[in-house]
This record gives sequence, structure tokens and C-alpha cells, in this order.
Amino acid sequence: MTEDELVQLLSKPPLGWPEEQVRLGITAGFRCEYCGRDFLASVHDVYSWSIDHIVPGLEHADNKAAACDTCNRRLKGKWDPRTEAGNDACRAALVAAVRTRVMRKLREREARLSLERDALLRFFTPH
Repeated sequence: MTEDELVQLLSKPPLGWPEEQVRLGITAGFRCEYCGRDFLASVHDVYSWSIDHIVPGLEHADNKAAACDTCNRRLKGKWDPRTEAGNDACRAALVAAVRTRVMRKLREREARLSLERDALLRFFTPH
């Protein structure tokens, strides 16, 4: 199967992804470029990824990344990776800066979730 045939197949329902998103997904191996989440791991993941503008507001093809919704909307948001990578950074350096930020935030959230799980476990465990 050629890439164009794959794009045509994945652009049809039930997936119905836009062609640009499919091509970006192919380039990224259908994984989030920030956290590595596999977009094809389950039916829950198939519909929860999008195109992220690496540097918010810049509209060019090299400024787009395949990102899971968690990284795109909740962890990165409108943060500008040039603050860490520099104004003249290449795409790879910008993605690496976002990846570093996302992974730090994920570790922080995992620590918080661990505390919350412990509290819930103590609450629901009979005394």
C-alpha cells in the first residue's frame, strides 16, 4: 500500500481524519511527538489526538506536531518552546523542549495522583 492509498483509507469514515492529520500521523509513527503515546493502542486513543502548533500562532508545515489531546491541551497548551530552546531553534529542538516540559508535568501529575490514590484507599478501606 502506498502512503497516498493509506491517507485515502484513513481519511474515510469511521476514522475520517483530515488528510493533513493523517500525513502528520504517518510521519510521527502514529505516536504523540511529546509523550510517545500510541494513537492506535486502543479505540480510546484513536480519537484523542490532533495537530499541535509547536510554536503557538505560527502557520507553516514545519511547525506542526502530532500530539495527544492531553499533551496538546492540558500539558503544553499555548506555551512557547522558544522560551527554552531559543528563537532560532530548529523543529527538533522545539519538540525536545516541549517533550521535556510535558514529561516534567506528567511526573508532577503522577506524584499528585499517587497521593490522591493513597487518600482514597485510606478513605474506602474499612477500619
